[in-house]
Amino acid sequence: MSRRVQRVGTDREGRCTSRRWAVRECFYGAPSGRTLPKNHNGVWVAAFEGVARKRGAFRERTTLSLALQRGDMAARWNPASGRVFPGVRQTNPARGRVPAQEISLLNPRCFPSIRALVFFVAINFWAFGSTLVASAALTIATYNVENYLVADRMVEGVYRDAYPKPEHEKMALRQVIKTLAPDILALQEMGTQLYLDELLRDLKKDGVDYPHVNLLDGPDPDRHVAVLSKVPFKKITPHATVPVLVMGKKDNVKRGVLEVRFATSEGELTLFVIHLKSRRTEQKEDVEGVKRRQEEAEAVRDLILKRFPDPAKGRFILCGDWNDTRNSKPVLSLQKRGQTKLGEILRATDSRGEVWTHSYYKEDSYSRIDYFLLSADLQPLVLGGRGQVYDGPGVAEASDHRPVVVTLNLDVVR
Repeated sequence: MSRRVQRVGTDREGRCTSRRWAVRECFYGAPSGRTLPKNHNGVWVAAFEGVARKRGAFRERTTLSLALQRGDMAARWNPASGRVFPGVRQTNPARGRVPAQEISLLNPRCFPSIRALVFFVAINFWAFGSTLVASAALTIATYNVENYLVADRMVEGVYRDAYPKPEHEKMALRQVIKTLAPDILALQEMGTQLYLDELLRDLKKDGVDYPHVNLLDGPDPDRHVAVLSKVPFKKITPHATVPVLVMGKKDNVKRGVLEVRFATSEGELTLFVIHLKSRRTEQKEDVEGVKRRQEEAEAVRDLILKRFPDPAKGRFILCGDWNDTRNSKPVLSLQKRGQTKLGEILRATDSRGEVWTHSYYKEDSYSRIDYFLLSADLQPLVLGGRGQVYDGPGVAEASDHRPVVVTLNLDVVR
């Protein structure tokens, strides 16, 4: 670690330090000299905004934001102004606003010349090149919002028929989305367009705007998949009828497949969003819906291979609620057909290293059933080499699922 960076941010025990420069603010309420939470120990990375030099010294205020680097976290914004730094993106939205310190470089001794500043940036970029990310970054999240519609449900310990999603759950859901602030958000268990319009309207009131939206009207009249995006769609292909043969009967993938394409600086990026059959079923011959889920998985896989006959040369993502565990036959079927491999499931963990994305309170069980699958060409572009399972404020109240997030070193054409 650069000795200078360490001196600016924290000492060897993880305490905030002022020393040569004045520490104006230390997040999480830890003033200068107090210890930051141990789970935030890591590497400090730097980002610059508005470097100004006048008469050989800095007269105008120059801000240096130092954010605690943990695993694949990186600084994203100026803590004082809330502005996003053009040269840095946060690669771990799961933690929300990471602990940060803001340093005012009012003392000319900090960097007596532009040459010293350039040297400081070059040394730290060389040392931490994998964590300092250019503005070409795209954040995508997948999130099952748990029955954002009228459904039979438990409300404050009372079972209610045909009851809308409670307001406190909606508020928590918006809090999660606002904290994550992904560029592209794939939703499952969304109600009809009426409910989606409500969510968009409320998000906009909270300062989160998704101008590009599409909801797939599939065979399931109640639960839908949707894509919300801050970047424009290049093309939308709703696959409302994807044929399957379930126990000798012709049918369709229950929630369809939503295909959305985006134009990027590196070529076209395709996103497939799915929500496979749940384990709840009334068919005694299909225990936990395994047979139907397997048929749906194979139909989705074949659709993608039809679109990308050579998956290794394509740039696509398959995400959503697959309703099964990592080594189950449906999940394995989505990854390959014979010797043809579609891609790799993205490894994702929360701040404690846990991977579960769904909680079933009735059985007090936790499992991972929400996934990202990335084609081979996209895998090297994953910042930090893995995704994030969000475990921050509001997630327990918003849904029985936790969102999964991935950030790609990829810039979209806006």
